[in-house]
Amino acid sequence: MSVEAKRKLLAEVDARRGRIIELLQALVRIPSVTGEEGEIQGFVAERLRRMGLEVDVWEPDWEALKKHPGY
Repeated sequence: MSVEAKRKLLAEVDARRGRIIELLQALVRIPSVTGEEGEIQGFVAERLRRMGLEVDVWEPDWEALKKHPGY
């Protein structure tokens, strides 16, 4: 990353510091232990939708995952 790009990025982060902190606080308030991630996933999905992004939500196929070499 160029020095100028880094400077611009840090300036944008500084300008949004309050909003970033509020988002982080909201995220850590939502329980998200293994197996109970649905609420946090819904929260993030809704935030992304409000940003105009398309969100693809699906349930994993556990049997297929167990057979995957990367699992």
